[in-house]
Amino acid sequence: MNIDIKDKITLNDGNVYVVVGKVDYQNQTYYYLVEATKQDKFKICYEKIGTNILVDSEDKDINTTLIPLFAEQLKPFLDMNNVRI
Repeated sequence: MNIDIKDKITLNDGNVYVVVGKVDYQNQTYYYLVEATKQDKFKICYEKIGTNILVDSEDKDINTTLIPLFAEQLKPFLDMNNVRI
């Protein structure tokens, strides 16, 4: 699957999401997706190995580890005078 940051994708829920983060962690590619029309709705998904399917990541421990990695990617796009990470 060739999904990159800034890509727009439509998931099975019918909503369009923007890829704002992409991280490889423990031999798995994870994506941080934000719904295009409701920026307060987001998902962390992973690419199911050997398929073109994105699956919601429901592992709280992994998600907790991934959030700082995604935040690090976002730093260059944030106005650091108004946002603290």
